[in-house]
Amino acid sequence: MTTADQIAGSLRRPGGLLEGKVAVITGAGSGIGQMCAAVFVNEGARVLAADISGGQVETAAALGSSVTPFQMDVRREEEIEAMFARAMFSSTPWAMRKVIEEGISATSRPVNAPPSLVSTL
Repeated sequence: MTTADQIAGSLRRPGGLLEGKVAVITGAGSGIGQMCAAVFVNEGARVLAADISGGQVETAAALGSSVTPFQMDVRREEEIEAMFARAMFSSTPWAMRKVIEEGISATSRPVNAPPSLVSTL
């Protein structure tokens, strides 16, 4: 049995081990990164699929609404920071995102979400 067969076999058995978790997977546009994204989704995680190639869009389309594509270059520190900011923001429930977008928190204090982050909603 090949490694690919083993991975495919594990995808047929949903485990829910990562239910309610958010995973950031770099290199998710193809190969091992793409397969990792599939395994994490199968286990119940929401995945931020990051890649420089553009293949992350196809990965997200193939794996469904639990996956958010994100184009970035791991050699650029500011893009890494943006990637994690996006992962944290995308895991926020929709109602809270709307509150942040409006610039107020649930306690009516200003929220300093970067405009670039809000514009990606």
